[in-house]
Amino acid sequence: MRFKNPFSYSVAGLMLLATVCMCTPESLPVADVLDVQFNEDGTATNVAPSGVAFMRRQVPAMDMPFRTGGRLVAPFSNAWGCKAPSTSYYYDYKGQPELVEAIAGGHSFEVLVRPHFDGQLPDVEVKILSSLSGGGCGIVVSGATADRGNEFAFIPFTESGDDKGYRWALSGVTPESDVDYHVVGVWDKENASARVYVNGRLCGTVDAPGDLVMPSWDAFHQMSLGAGTHPHFQGGVDAFAGTISVARIYGRALSDEEVSSLYRSEKKFLRHYKEPKFMGTTMFRGLAAKPGVTFPVYGTCFREGDRLSFVPVSGDAEPFTLDAAVEPDRVVVTLPDALSDAEYEVFALRGAYSQLIGKTRFTIVDRMPKPTCVIAHQGDFNRIEAGQNTASSFMYAVKAGYYGSETDAQITADGVIVINHDSMLKGVDINTSPYEAVKDLVVDDFHHEKIATLQQLLTSWWRILTALQSLSLRSRGRRGHPSAWILPWLLYAGWDSRTGSTTFPSTSLPAVRSRL
Repeated sequence: MRFKNPFSYSVAGLMLLATVCMCTPESLPVADVLDVQFNEDGTATNVAPSGVAFMRRQVPAMDMPFRTGGRLVAPFSNAWGCKAPSTSYYYDYKGQPELVEAIAGGHSFEVLVRPHFDGQLPDVEVKILSSLSGGGCGIVVSGATADRGNEFAFIPFTESGDDKGYRWALSGVTPESDVDYHVVGVWDKENASARVYVNGRLCGTVDAPGDLVMPSWDAFHQMSLGAGTHPHFQGGVDAFAGTISVARIYGRALSDEEVSSLYRSEKKFLRHYKEPKFMGTTMFRGLAAKPGVTFPVYGTCFREGDRLSFVPVSGDAEPFTLDAAVEPDRVVVTLPDALSDAEYEVFALRGAYSQLIGKTRFTIVDRMPKPTCVIAHQGDFNRIEAGQNTASSFMYAVKAGYYGSETDAQITADGVIVINHDSMLKGVDINTSPYEAVKDLVVDDFHHEKIATLQQLLTSWWRILTALQSLSLRSRGRRGHPSAWILPWLLYAGWDSRTGSTTFPSTSLPAVRSRL
């Protein structure tokens, strides 16, 4: 075989060869403030040069990240826009100004998300990557108002003299369920503008003059991923549902071409993106157990023939694999005779496919304890359909099958017991105001439900409450003696034997004892 003399190639061919040899991978901007890398144990690490720590909400229902396209992706199985979500991540920068200083001169936020919701997009605001609490900035899906629709938006809060406020850079792009979106928000301080890009395209620009105003140091200030922060809701509010593949912050304003290059890079990843077969699963951890008892894993992703494999994390325990009985919202396995007191990684198996879905720990006992009775806190309000301490929240507690429900009681100046967590509502002090000044106050702005009385709770809502086995009442009033009014109502309604617990100030105890 003879080889052609290389000097006999045409000039055009040599020029093409030189061009190919000189090509290098596309140069991408470096996320110097935040670059979230998800870990297999459900935590997240910031691999950006800034080194600020990104943390996970410590809640039991955390979904496990899954590997696809060479990258770990985090699922968020929250209800779209809910309060107190099960899955979110955050960085608390109180007393640590490095993050604020890094973005004060201009910045860019980048996310790659795949939203998930059933049916039509709910008309609520959802926060994706943000720090928003009386200031701040972030990428959100806005709720519909007179000025904007349900759409991706980027909103920095800036101040220039008397001109201050949130600057809404609106994209006009309404997310669809199970569709990928690459969203970038840019605050360009030098040019006094904010921009939002979706899938590499500039979709909206707004004036944003002056300096960036972040939440004050006495406010609730966390940079959060997958939900907005809130001091009264564990896990946050305005939760995102779906998956997040990318969450990055750059300490400068990116150009149009840089944003386009980021999108082109992520399109390569999306070509290899595959959803795992098991998502949205939840299991108990740290249970008392013994051979022969059942162990459930909750989720709607299971099929007949699926199995669960338990692999010990450490120690001498033996792994085991069990056939699973599939039910509408879970699978159930029967624990084997060889069960050990150990921590296990739990894998879901479907044919040859295996996926890590979580961890659990079994504590071996001779006799199983009595079943735990779950009582809903202020009703079941961890959803967009119900506010706390409302008729709707009690109705959903019944539908969810809770054993009981807890509620809070206040008392007006003229002795009417009302249902509310705090003594202050809409600037009105319930404990020092007559009922006439309280009765039309709205407890839940989103659903427009007014404050209810204990009498309504025990009579008008009777059909709801009779489905609950227990009612827990807490007195939070500063007057210290609402039990003198509450107890007769309980006795009158026949709830004395089904009141799981009542909590009153110590000054109320004599009044309680005198009526027993």
